[in-house]
Amino acid sequence: MSTKEIHDLMTSVGIPEILDDPDALATLSDESMEKLLLARQLAAQAVEQHSTDGVLIDLLYTAHMSVTSARYLHAVLAAGEPVNAPSPADLIRLWSGDPLRIVDKGAVRDLVASTVTIDTLTKSGLPAEAEPLLSFTAEPKRLTDAEQIEAGEDDYASYFDAYWVIGATEQDDVVAIDERADGVVVVLDRDWGFFAMQYMNASVAHLLLTLQAFADMLDSVDPETMAEHFPNIVVPEHQRMTFIAKVEGIDPGAMAEGSFWYEEVAALAAPSAD
Repeated sequence: MSTKEIHDLMTSVGIPEILDDPDALATLSDESMEKLLLARQLAAQAVEQHSTDGVLIDLLYTAHMSVTSARYLHAVLAAGEPVNAPSPADLIRLWSGDPLRIVDKGAVRDLVASTVTIDTLTKSGLPAEAEPLLSFTAEPKRLTDAEQIEAGEDDYASYFDAYWVIGATEQDDVVAIDERADGVVVVLDRDWGFFAMQYMNASVAHLLLTLQAFADMLDSVDPETMAEHFPNIVVPEHQRMTFIAKVEGIDPGAMAEGSFWYEEVAALAAPSAD
């Protein structure tokens, strides 16, 4: 497929104008999303063959940012309302993992987030580590303080200042609180300069609830099943469905297609035998 055909696929969805309309991005039709996914796939294939072609690289970047932004905004705005977060005391009572580490109030005095987020950090806390191979910092920091940001031609400091780093994934992508989305927890892709985002949870409190649900799911798997597939973890379908239902009841956006937990639970299915 030619560069023009990839470009035409994207413009048929309304790119780039729609990128300035969060509500429209959040409610893209299945047909429009399929076109964006196809454009991204074709652009990626073209870049593999012509790795120095600036036009193709720009098309790939725009297609990928459009896909990830649409999925993130769908999870935030259109997937459904999360339940009210439990109190810090209830979160501590419900938690059965590694010890929770509370954050000093002074470390988050400049964080613009709801009382729920601040209270969860300073009264409940987060563990140092939790499955699926997540690690959490003892002290949240602005992304611009925690990472070296390549500004390029523009100064992105104000954009990245809205993210507060609270942890990392197994792939060393950043787990952060998004001030612009009222404390939503997001995964920022390091390979895309932290611009590509992935919804994780509605708040730090909802993250703790989901981490507990994930741990409960793993605990419910028969040890022989774990051993059979070692070192990969495979979870039987009925137990994955139980986790999905539980998380959808807590935080619907966390199980929206493309979100962090959606992809994590999909990875726990047994690989198909081709």
